[in-house]
Amino acid sequence: MEKSKEAYRHLRDETTDELRLHVEKCLREFAMWGLQTVKWLKLDSLQRRLMSTKASRSARQKQIVEIVKTFLEVFGHSSVVFSGSGIGLRSKTL
Repeated sequence: MEKSKEAYRHLRDETTDELRLHVEKCLREFAMWGLQTVKWLKLDSLQRRLMSTKASRSARQKQIVEIVKTFLEVFGHSSVVFSGSGIGLRSKTL
């Protein structure tokens, strides 16, 4: 009987530990998803500001550089990639 109780406790503890690890992993992934969402919203805002600046033709290159620098100060570990089709974000951590 004592062996049965001990086996039950062991399985219960093992299951609890596995569940705890799974929940922690899910919470980390949720936090990363939230961070990525904020980054992409900021990038979208940056792209709209740049296109607006470009469309008005009244802005100088310095204004565009300042907009990009402001964005990069917030997300310094990422780099903005300019291409003919638009602007993208390349994270050094991904």
